[in-house]
Amino acid sequence: MRLAGSMAGDQGFDPLGFSTTITELGGDLNYAREAELMHGRQAMLAVVGVIWPVTFGKIVAADAGSDPFAYHFALPIEVTAQVAVSIFIAEGLRSRIIYKGGVPGEHFDDELKGKLIKTFQLDKPGAMMTMKTKEIAHCRLAMIAITGMFFQDAITHHVWPIY
Repeated sequence: MRLAGSMAGDQGFDPLGFSTTITELGGDLNYAREAELMHGRQAMLAVVGVIWPVTFGKIVAADAGSDPFAYHFALPIEVTAQVAVSIFIAEGLRSRIIYKGGVPGEHFDDELKGKLIKTFQLDKPGAMMTMKTKEIAHCRLAMIAITGMFFQDAITHHVWPIY
């Protein structure tokens, strides 16, 4: 399965041939899309996590500097281990859903999904694909943004004008 416009955000642009390589090696593009969505959603949260404490203040009073990229090094090893185990469990559950034929990014029960479709008026033809395309575009932008913030912080020790 190559990129042919069937997935949200798919414009047929794959200059490095990732989709071809994944399918030739026996991989599943749905799993790759699931990974892209999950990383993108986490990147959107990370961008907010970099900007929020400096702009609005910290939610939890912690004895750490204003550099959010250095803050995770101050965490105890037990916290880091707990996060790692949680990630492993989430990845295992997510892969099980996708390999059983689930739709990438959709992990709701039918009742909640129906309410969301009604609330956001996604029952019209093409509305769901438009919303999914917007989501993947925002995910990709957030992944680029947080990567840029990380490298700017690593080189200059601040993310101007944020901190």
